[in-house]
Amino acid sequence: SAAHARQLPCYPSCVPVPAAPWDTRCCLLPAAGGRRRRWRWRKMPGKLKVKIVAGRHLPVMDRASDLTDAFVEVKFGNTTFKTDVYPKSLNPQWNSEWFKFEVDDEELQDEPLQITVLDHDTYSANDAIGKVYIDIDPLLYSEAATG
Repeated sequence: SAAHARQLPCYPSCVPVPAAPWDTRCCLLPAAGGRRRRWRWRKMPGKLKVKIVAGRHLPVMDRASDLTDAFVEVKFGNTTFKTDVYPKSLNPQWNSEWFKFEVDDEELQDEPLQITVLDHDTYSANDAIGKVYIDIDPLLYSEAATG
């Protein structure tokens, strides 16, 4: 599986091997005397925290006012959070609360963070302004290498 094909961040010197029937993930770690020993991982719950601060130079979405009523949706896995609507501005300042996602290690490695900026419309569907997908995996490796 993909989880076994890459080196996992918690043990960067580990050599991935196929999972044993009793385990979901395992690897061989170097041991004293050149032997290798099997290490068993447990799925650890993880936390991803996201804060939406501001937007800059958004496009005009409401032609009548030449402004935008913007808000942001932050999605990770099956969980979605939304900021408040910041009315009539092309440079919204949300300074949102921290959006907290509770996930396990495999989800952190395989799932992108999705951030969508939308224009709020009262009487019709909200209009998408832009969307970005952020791969969380490099952040995990960076944390493991420095921490």
